[in-house]
Amino acid sequence: EQEGILDVYETCIKTQVSLEEAVAFTYCAEGPAMERYDGNATKLLETCLTNSTTVCPHKIQKCYRQQGRALEIQNAKQTPPHPGVPYVVVDGMPLEDPLNIQTAICNRLKEKGATLPQSCAGSSTKTEEDAKERIA
Repeated sequence: EQEGILDVYETCIKTQVSLEEAVAFTYCAEGPAMERYDGNATKLLETCLTNSTTVCPHKIQKCYRQQGRALEIQNAKQTPPHPGVPYVVVDGMPLEDPLNIQTAICNRLKEKGATLPQSCAGSSTKTEEDAKERIA
């Protein structure tokens, strides 16, 4: 339950602050502070917004009460089908193996006819047909 509350807090924060502040909050709440406060969403909200000059915990709690359910539904509708958690999305498609992120990015760039960055030179880029042949 606390994780769900924290997810909605994060969404409320994203609607009211810059991307940088939202990422900083998420890093704090789901990183170092999470274990310290045993996942308590309210304590994480207060702790991780301590240094914010643009938003206060009361404003986020108000958003949670007034818009929380609608924001939760909106997030669920925007989540693509995926094989499980955690998952990585490249160009709107979840990866079966998140460890192959570089290959997936290089493949998508190649498919789109983009100039490949040097980091793709060492990557074993494969076409979708190659991947299907390996599976079959």
